[in-house]
Amino acid sequence: MKCCICKSGNVFIKYKLYDDRYGYDDEFTLFGCNDCMHLWLDCSFSTEQISNLYSTYYPYSPQIPIKSGSILSERKRRELRITSDPFYKWLYGHKCNAAQWVPKNVRLLDIGCGIGAGFNYHILRGCDVYGIEANEKARSMIENSDYKIYIGLFDHNHYETEYFDYVTMNQVIEHMVNPLTTLQGISRLLKPHGQLILTTPNAHGWGAHIFRKRWIHWHTPYHLHFYSRHSLEYLANQTGFEIIKHITVTQSAWLNMQWMHLVTYPGKGKPSVYWGKHLIHENKLSENNMLSKIIGHYDKWRINDLMTRFFDMLNIGDNQVCILQKK
Repeated sequence: MKCCICKSGNVFIKYKLYDDRYGYDDEFTLFGCNDCMHLWLDCSFSTEQISNLYSTYYPYSPQIPIKSGSILSERKRRELRITSDPFYKWLYGHKCNAAQWVPKNVRLLDIGCGIGAGFNYHILRGCDVYGIEANEKARSMIENSDYKIYIGLFDHNHYETEYFDYVTMNQVIEHMVNPLTTLQGISRLLKPHGQLILTTPNAHGWGAHIFRKRWIHWHTPYHLHFYSRHSLEYLANQTGFEIIKHITVTQSAWLNMQWMHLVTYPGKGKPSVYWGKHLIHENKLSENNMLSKIIGHYDKWRINDLMTRFFDMLNIGDNQVCILQKK
């Protein structure tokens, strides 16, 4: 066994993991590399198997139309209300999203865009925005919009070479079967000095260290790769990029989800009563459940927000923001 990123033979087994959200009945080995610190799941799905995995097990949140040409989820509505003030934007971790790092008036490709819930944000800022979404369930939900979204797997051949100023991947690169090939394709699409902005879970932060196998972002078997700063640098060097920013900025709501995940942790092959709903923010345990009440108070008293900001200031938060520039 060699590292899938740097090809080092200095690898180790970290965990045996299973789907602790949606109940896919199998177990997988999480390997790690002692040289570049990359972690990856030992599984090889075909394109058909991946499509079936997401279509059968992975829930697709229903979206609510705001107006003609713009679709926004109820979850996003709440986030926008919470983050209307600059202080609360910081407290909530608003810049955890790759979209927040994109300037005005650029041509943008958003890989893993869903049904384009964030498109209107870019359009109102003068951007020419395109999207790619692998989940076939999105097709019927965008057919009445005029958004430029391609349904299918990422293939750089669908676009002209050096066509985009920016490419974003918001919580997407960890799902990619072959990240090296993906970044090579993105590099071909970007103009010289164009930027790739990606966000991805940080398996080397405080959360993975404390919660171990029950860290929510292992998200087996949907998350295949877990990047370190070293493995991202290796990928950048191999694909014509250089890293110009690497920090952790984490959405505070993730910590509330982590507490709920701990108290509802399912056995192998069983769907979680927490993650099993279409809208996880709407999913609640019984009002008589004392643990859920305590978790609710943590959220109400802003403890989750303060903890999240503290760990981000130490650069060991749960979410990495990485900006790569094409050389």
